[in-house]
Amino acid sequence: MLLLSMILVFSSCKKQPTIDPIDTSVFPNTFLSVFEGRELYVTSFGQSIDIEDLTRQLDALEITYHRNNYLEVNDISKDAVLILAIGCSIKGLQEAGTSVGAESERAQEIINQKEAKNLTVIAFHIGGVERRGNTSDGLINTIMSNTDFNIVYKQGDYDGFISKISSKQNIPMYSYEFPSQLLSTIKKLSIGDES
Repeated sequence: MLLLSMILVFSSCKKQPTIDPIDTSVFPNTFLSVFEGRELYVTSFGQSIDIEDLTRQLDALEITYHRNNYLEVNDISKDAVLILAIGCSIKGLQEAGTSVGAESERAQEIINQKEAKNLTVIAFHIGGVERRGNTSDGLINTIMSNTDFNIVYKQGDYDGFISKISSKQNIPMYSYEFPSQLLSTIKKLSIGDES
């Protein structure tokens, strides 16, 4: 009887599905020169200083873009590329008079119109470990589960959290090892230069 019980218990246990890891070291060809001939918008979700680092790189490459930290979906043209700088700063949220909940709602409104506006949405998480934790992770999950491409400074994915999101949703992801590689990463999006 005991043997029969054990057989029933083990046979009824379902195996948890596993998520195959994705290779985040290779920049996908689909996104080389994706900026070419398209309007480019940049916004922040979490109101961290990371948007400053991101736009500084765009300026260095003389890329034309529209920046609005509180960009709403109605302000975005059809067929555009939208860059999202993700990472929460409590100080930044307080200074902006917003909250993680309000940022999530704004993100969801954009996500809901992504297909109708034919947007290419690229999320950047460039703040490393400092832009992870309870405040940021919910926002990261909401947004990076619904993008076309996720780009991450490797230290920010130290626990595989972002790569698991990308794998689960079948979203291409690229991670770079050093902060200095942000410029060359944006160059790939702009002119396809792989150097």
